[in-house]
Amino acid sequence: MLFETKFSTNVSIKLFWLYYFSMSLMCLTMEGVPIAVMYVAMYEKFQIYMINDILKSMVVDNRNTENWKLIRDEPYQQHIYQLLTVCIKRHHLIKHLKKCYKTSQIVLGQDGI
Repeated sequence: MLFETKFSTNVSIKLFWLYYFSMSLMCLTMEGVPIAVMYVAMYEKFQIYMINDILKSMVVDNRNTENWKLIRDEPYQQHIYQLLTVCIKRHHLIKHLKKCYKTSQIVLGQDGI
């Protein structure tokens, strides 16, 4: 057996089963990293889609009105301010996720994006 040369038979059998049992758990553990990477990639993609939708809705809202009247319209300016604040926060989140992803790749020894 695998451990018989260094250990007694009783200990060797226990280590043999522990070794092969840990191999089956290793297969389950190795699935976690690719799934986490796919989750982060999909989350980033969703955030980009959200930013694009917010910016498109701002453009569509302005097509039916005269632009010069909106410059002095306080409620409209507050609404635009809130939408742009949401876009900036989402963009900051995406940049933070990319920075964390690059850091984790350096730690794991893989090439950066």
